[in-house]
Amino acid sequence: MRLRRWHSEVAATVRPPDLQSTVCCWRGCDATFEGKGKPEGWVNLLTWASQQSDLDRTIGEIVFGPYHTRHAVLCPKHATELARSLRDPGSA
Repeated sequence: MRLRRWHSEVAATVRPPDLQSTVCCWRGCDATFEGKGKPEGWVNLLTWASQQSDLDRTIGEIVFGPYHTRHAVLCPKHATELARSLRDPGSA
C-alpha cells in the first residue's frame, strides 16, 4: 500500500494536473484513457540516460534525478509490440 501511495505521488509530479486524458506515446497512435486510473494493459515507460549503470537506483531516484528524460505510457497494443521487439535480458 505504501508503494502504491508513493507511485501516485510520483505520477502527480510528472503529469500536469490539468491534463484530462493520457495518450499513448507510440508515434501515430491516438489511443487515450481518461482520468487518473490507468486501465489494464497500459504500461509506464520511463527512460533515463546516465554515465553509470543504474541498476541499484530506485524509481524515485531516477524520476527526480538529473538524468530523467521521459515518462510516458503505452497502450496495450504497443506495450505488447515493444515487449516483442526487446531482447530477453536473460539471453544477452
